[in-house]
Amino acid sequence: MIKYGGLADKSDESIELQHQTLRRLGDRFRSITSYQKKETCIRKELRRDKSPEIQKQVDKCIATKKRVKRDSKRALDFTERQHEERETKRVKREAFVDGE
Repeated sequence: MIKYGGLADKSDESIELQHQTLRRLGDRFRSITSYQKKETCIRKELRRDKSPEIQKQVDKCIATKKRVKRDSKRALDFTERQHEERETKRVKREAFVDGE
């Protein structure tokens, strides 16, 4: 409640996201029998996710994934196939409407 400034005017999405994160980490470290050791591992993992170095690498990875060359042969072929499929569907749709 302190982190988000109360619950009344907040959506449940942020709270649910925290629950999912903790549940996922709990499942990840479920084989650790000591409760204290398990909680220590979970806290370390949560801190690691917020590390500037880790976040920099994640951002770099996401940026390289999103970078798509629109003029590559593969992209052009895909676009051409899409146009052909749309045209085929349009012709079938018109034939169906005219047939009624």
